[in-house]
Amino acid sequence: MPYFSVLVEGSGFKIPGTFGELPIVGFAVSRVVHARGASAASELVLSSVIAEWSSGRFSHFKVTPVVAASEVNRIGLLSGIFSKPQGYIFHPAT
Repeated sequence: MPYFSVLVEGSGFKIPGTFGELPIVGFAVSRVVHARGASAASELVLSSVIAEWSSGRFSHFKVTPVVAASEVNRIGLLSGIFSKPQGYIFHPAT
């Protein structure tokens, strides 16, 4: 099975910013998965991101973002094996 890099964008929520900053209304996050195809990779990553927001490290916000895979790219074996999870990029309200 090949490896895929999936870029996820989240929206449809509003959480307080830190230290008086603007509220957070969106995010982007990239994940790498081992899957049979691009659609399977997308499904795996989207369910993983939703799990982080519903019962994982972001569950205390009590919001469920609308998520979509904006890019799904097949990557090489070594890139897949040695990839490290990256953090979220949060978007403030404008």
